[in-house]
Order: sequence, then C-alpha cells, then structure tokens
Amino acid sequence: MLYSFYYWIGILIDHITGTTIKNIKIDGSCIGMKSDTSTSITIDSNTISNTGQGIRSENSDSLTILGNTIESSVFESVYFTNTINSLVYNNFFRNDYNAYDDGNNEWNTAYDCTTGIPNIIDGCCFGGNYWADFTLTGHSETCTDADLDGICDTSYSIPGGSSVDYYPLTYTDNDEDGVQDCRDKCLDSIIPEVYVPSDHYFVWNNINKAPSNLTCQGATETCPNELWLRPNHHAVTRGAEDPYYNIDPTYFQTNIGSINNPVIVNSKYSMIDTFGCTCEQILACKPGNNIGEHRWGCTGGPNDIDKKQGTMKIWTEQMAWALDCQVDGRVVITGEEKDIFTNTDGDNKVDEIDKDDDGDHLNDDGDSEEDSKAIMAGTYGTGIPDWWCLKHPNKCI
Repeated sequence: MLYSFYYWIGILIDHITGTTIKNIKIDGSCIGMKSDTSTSITIDSNTISNTGQGIRSENSDSLTILGNTIESSVFESVYFTNTINSLVYNNFFRNDYNAYDDGNNEWNTAYDCTTGIPNIIDGCCFGGNYWADFTLTGHSETCTDADLDGICDTSYSIPGGSSVDYYPLTYTDNDEDGVQDCRDKCLDSIIPEVYVPSDHYFVWNNINKAPSNLTCQGATETCPNELWLRPNHHAVTRGAEDPYYNIDPTYFQTNIGSINNPVIVNSKYSMIDTFGCTCEQILACKPGNNIGEHRWGCTGGPNDIDKKQGTMKIWTEQMAWALDCQVDGRVVITGEEKDIFTNTDGDNKVDEIDKDDDGDHLNDDGDSEEDSKAIMAGTYGTGIPDWWCLKHPNKCI
C-alpha cells in the first residue's frame, strides 16, 4: 500500500508490485520516499528537498529511479540496502552525501547522445547522474570533459558496495554563455557583445565630465550601453547568467520603444535559442556586410511574423544560410576544416568517400555548400560556402 506520514515519510511504498510515483514535490519530510519490500517500482520526475534522506529502499527489487531532483538533504539522496536489480540514472543530486548502495545495482543507462532529448541538466547525452554538493566540489562539478559531450571522463563509485556510475553527467560551458558546450555552436562567445559602435557605447555625463555608469540590473532597466539598439533588433548587451542554478538564461535584449526614446527589455530570444551564438557571431555567418545589423542589432520582429526572413528567425530555425558556415554543428569562419571521419549528413558513408556530404542531392564537386543541410539546396559554385566567398571574394577567385 501507499502511505504518507507527512513529516516522517513523504510517501511509503510498502509491499507493492508494479507502480509509478511521478511528478510529486516533497519538502521537509525525514524521508522523502521509502520503498519497503516492493518490486517493479518507477520513481520518475519528482522533486525532493530539505529531507533527512531523499529516497530510501529496503528489501526491494527492480526499482527504476530517473528524472528526479533531490537536494538539500541531511543524508543521502538515494539510500539502497538489500536492494537488487535496480537502475538509477538521469537524476540531479546535490547533497553532501549523495548515495549509498550496499549491493550492486546500475547507476547509469547506456551512453546515448542520439535521442535529441535534453537530459536532466539540459545536456545532450544520457548516461548516469549529476553529482553535486553544497561547496561546488561534487564529482560532476569538478570532473574533466575533454570531448565536450557533457559526460565526465571519469566514473563515480557509489559508497557502500561495488556499484559505479560509469557515465556521470557534467555541465560544461567554457565560454560561460549559459549554453552547454555540447549544444553550443559558438564556443568562444564574448558577453556582453563587444561589437558595439563606440559613439553609442556610453552616455557622456556633462556634470561629472565622464561616461555614465554602464552597469545594468533589472530586466526592464535601460542601460547606457544599450541605447544603440533599434526597435525589433536584438543583441546580448548584458552579462551572462547561469540557467543551471535556477537563474534565467542569458537573454538577448531588444528595444520596445523608439529610436529617440529607447526602452530596452529582455527579448523572447535567449542564448539557448541561438545555440550559444551572439548577434555578432550570427552575422559572421550571414552573407553580406550587414553594416546596419552590426550597428543596430540583429533583425527580428516581436513574433517574427512581420519579418519572415529576419536574421533571428532564420538562425533560430536553422534555415537557408544559417547552416552554410557550420561543420559538424559548429560555426567555423576559417574555411573547411573537416576530420577524416566527419559524416555531415549522417548516412553510412563518411565525407571522405561520400560524393554528397550534406545529402542535398548536389554532387560535392559542384556544390558551393557541401556542409549545408539547408532547406534551400546549395548552389553550384566554388566548393566553398557562399558566405565565405561573399566576405572574402579575393580568396574565391
């Protein structure tokens, strides 16, 4: 039977076979959930906080614990004793004592980066769990991630027995733009954006004979270094924030006022929507000199209805030219630098032997966008993406 003992045990699963506990929020019990002599139990997508223990299992079999957030417990996030054949993966744990298992259960699922579904920390790959503590020294917070896949390069041993999490999750964001590196198309973003016209970067204070303060706090506070933004234009004019610790992601700003009376607010676009690329970096991919957008911000209407081909819409939906400057999902502005094992279109042939790398039905010998998967097929040309030739015509002779 299922019981609730409020402050003693949030939910007690006692002698039960085959049930799912999902989307429950527990705050303040001595034990968040306890499984006792039960089997085939799924504990999915719950939030457990400020408890003595998060989830405790005794004498149970075949538990599946996934998608849960368990933090601020006095003792373990998950405690197993006399528990067998159980699987724990894709959970977020943040406690000083995160786990105990006196048996040999599985603390990760198979390594998989192909689902296209974000994991518990909005990462690209599934495997194990995220292990954090209150001092930012947890395994997931300090491990290395050389290949930037969001999986620690080292495993995490579970105290109490021989169980191991072989694929601990980690949050890797080297340029601190609020977008994990595994999803980041621009790995070297600088925020706030640096390409700001010098005559608009500050407002001169005639009383103090110095630039006005450039700091900005509120989402609707117009800051001196943002006054150059025009209506329906976007740029990242404020410092990066970290969405991982319950802070809003880094947003683009826009002007909902006028040119002469600007009102700068957060737009609907965040760095997550633009795959970690600022306006300046997006314009590096867009054909043409784009002098106006460099000066006033990337175009895009409030709902991208009035500007169907606005820069922000094309980029966030990855249409047309947005794909021209990418190799294996990363923006490059130094030409075609492909590894020998690169497989752009994901078929059964690597590019080295594939005569149509991007699957757009144009032979690579005459395809000017052979790394593009755009809806609009590439055009015949030099074998170099169109944007590169437009920016550097002397190199495409």
